[in-house]
Amino acid sequence: AVPHLADVIRKHRKLRELLLTRNRLGLVDGKEGNAADPIGVELAENEKLEYLDVSENFIVAGSAIVSALSTNSALRTLLISSNKLGRPDAMNLSAAMRNKKLELTSLDIARNALDDLSGVAIAENLHLSKLDVLNVSGNDIGSKGCVAFAAALEEQDTKLRTLRMGGNPLGSDGGRRLAQAVAENKTLQHLDLNSGGNPFAPSTGAMFIEVIAVNSTLRYLGLAGCELGKEGTPEIS
Repeated sequence: AVPHLADVIRKHRKLRELLLTRNRLGLVDGKEGNAADPIGVELAENEKLEYLDVSENFIVAGSAIVSALSTNSALRTLLISSNKLGRPDAMNLSAAMRNKKLELTSLDIARNALDDLSGVAIAENLHLSKLDVLNVSGNDIGSKGCVAFAAALEEQDTKLRTLRMGGNPLGSDGGRRLAQAVAENKTLQHLDLNSGGNPFAPSTGAMFIEVIAVNSTLRYLGLAGCELGKEGTPEIS
């Protein structure tokens, strides 16, 4: 099925959107793998496809779909959540952000076992990309990654309007740094930090609450499950 799909991507001149969620495309002999790589090979040179969803397909680290972004010039949206990508893919994604022809504006890589250094890699070239929607929730990005995203939000060229980071062990130190960056950011409208059991210290929560008072651009701030407590939810003057 996958080689046939790759052939369709290559030959179909009018195909703009392709949804392939939950199709076990990555399985090799019944195990998680990169059987979906032929799709990535075709995607590398494709100039038509704008939307691709390959979420929940047992795709593992070293995916050719991610590598294809280094040369692709058409894709606007890539949904590749709930697979098992890893640090090599984060590095490839970071490199792809230097591709001036890349038109990608929306990327969902939630729940992919991305670690702290993966977060750093993704964040460091974020200002070079056209991304305005990024979902990295449900990974294993820690304080270093969080600080790197904070630095990215301070870059004038970063275009993000929506950032979803909930369910990562960001830590209070990383959270404080992120709150400082968001307070000054003039682009971000939606920040989701809804936690899957990763509470912030009350002082960190208080900083995010105070962001609401000083940032007139932000439209949504998600802090559900962060266990802020009374100390972490001060009154806003």
